[in-house]
Amino acid sequence: MVLESVSLSFNSYRKEAVKLPSPKLSQRDRLRSLYPYYAGFSEAFVDAALDQLGVGAGSRVLDPWNGSGTTTLVACRRGARATGIDLNPVLAEISVARSARDHSVKVAAEIVDSGIRRARITLEREWGEPLKAIYLFEVELLSPHRGLFGQKQAHALIAVALYSTIRSLSSSTRSRNPTWFKSVPEISCSPSAFIDAFNSALERVFDIQRANAQNIISTPKIFNADFVEWRGRECSYDAIVTSPPYLTRIDYVKATFPELSYRKVREPIDLAMLRNRMLGTPVTAGLTVAIPETIGHEASRALELIKGHPSKASSTYYLRFYAQYFVGLAFSIAKISRLLRSGGGAALVVQTTYYKEILVDLPNIVAEMGMRHGLSLQGIFPFEQKNSINYLNTRSHSSKAQVPPTEAVIIFRK
Repeated sequence: MVLESVSLSFNSYRKEAVKLPSPKLSQRDRLRSLYPYYAGFSEAFVDAALDQLGVGAGSRVLDPWNGSGTTTLVACRRGARATGIDLNPVLAEISVARSARDHSVKVAAEIVDSGIRRARITLEREWGEPLKAIYLFEVELLSPHRGLFGQKQAHALIAVALYSTIRSLSSSTRSRNPTWFKSVPEISCSPSAFIDAFNSALERVFDIQRANAQNIISTPKIFNADFVEWRGRECSYDAIVTSPPYLTRIDYVKATFPELSYRKVREPIDLAMLRNRMLGTPVTAGLTVAIPETIGHEASRALELIKGHPSKASSTYYLRFYAQYFVGLAFSIAKISRLLRSGGGAALVVQTTYYKEILVDLPNIVAEMGMRHGLSLQGIFPFEQKNSINYLNTRSHSSKAQVPPTEAVIIFRK
């Protein structure tokens, strides 16, 4: 489909047909969240989006960038058959924990109660290498309970408490960008202080999940995978609710570096490869710029403007960064179209950004990509944007733009 003649602009964004709450997490949401992921959806938004897409019990729902699992959690409260995918193994495990039912919370509490004294001896003995000691502490807690019903979710709940503890004790490794951690966590407290922090985190996790578990009807399938490479059955999903990583040069690996550093002790993880494979990664070293027609007119026009900008690195690093993002996004949108059944719907939350004074109109870019791949655009609905993740990194170009970014939900039907 050739779309050069299609005019898309914010002037044509339709607001009146759909009333959706903001996808942004409120402060209250963050306080009640099992793991307050900074890029997470609000549950109210997902609930409204699922209503808009007609999701009920038995519907098949997918989130290709599931993050901390809000989409899968809310879908499971409806009895939907939910699937979540995330390349970051830490976020995939947090998603599993958020889907835990009451039985799994009880199993997790029993595991800790029965093993904490024994595990504490191991922790104190190995404390010369804190991350290794924490791993052996976790192994000692879990080893007598392998194979128990509900153990996977119980393990995930304990892991979330460990992640929270490690993150809270790693503040000294933060960089000037508040979403980044610059080095492997330096945990300088005593073993007793770690145990106290862990017990506090565990109590919070259990309290929140006990409340969440009362309304969970079904259990989601969570995959730690690259969405483009993931093998899902085509034409099988009724609804897709998701948010591709924004064009903010936020490093989603560095943002969870304390947790990933710990996971690396538990299992082999190539953090450099993980960074390279993330959609929206700021890493472009060795990338050859080739701009395929499949990204569409809107994205191609943005790349030409960036390439021609007179500022330093416009035609090198920044061109590679944006081109890499658009190509990855186009592949992802094509796959979303293939996975949706006929009559199924998708709601994608994206945000405009700026390169210098150049508007990169991502809602329109995604709308065009969707139409190129056989999706029918139902509308682009902007949200009032008071705060933006762009402004977390004050060195970014977007944070210097005079016009604030616009966050919008794009609704498609197939």
